[in-house]
Amino acid sequence: MTRGQLPNRIRRGDVVWVTDPFGFDADEDATDTGEHPYVIISTESHPFDGREYLAMLITTTSRSEAVEIADDAWSYGSLSKRSYISPWTVVTVKDGELLSYQGQLEAAVVDTAVGQLPPYIGL
Repeated sequence: MTRGQLPNRIRRGDVVWVTDPFGFDADEDATDTGEHPYVIISTESHPFDGREYLAMLITTTSRSEAVEIADDAWSYGSLSKRSYISPWTVVTVKDGELLSYQGQLEAAVVDTAVGQLPPYIGL
């Protein structure tokens, strides 16, 4: 599926493209322009919902700790390569940093990734 226009409302499970805050090289995962997909994990209870969001990195690098995004994990959309959510890579993205929209993941895969976060932050 090709990237598209951002929806009016960003919500948990949306996969969006942002300029990569970590500066990954193009030969790793990001596009030639340094953009990378992230899945939104925050809910409407985020104090700045609609202006900024918590998100987890999506990568094509398979790691045993990562959450695989199966083909049937998409409510809408897809990525061209097998991809994985990295639950240890959480960032805040501001609304103005969102570049384009890729689709929506099923709640179960997002919940699985978020459920793996607590040990990484001492909970």
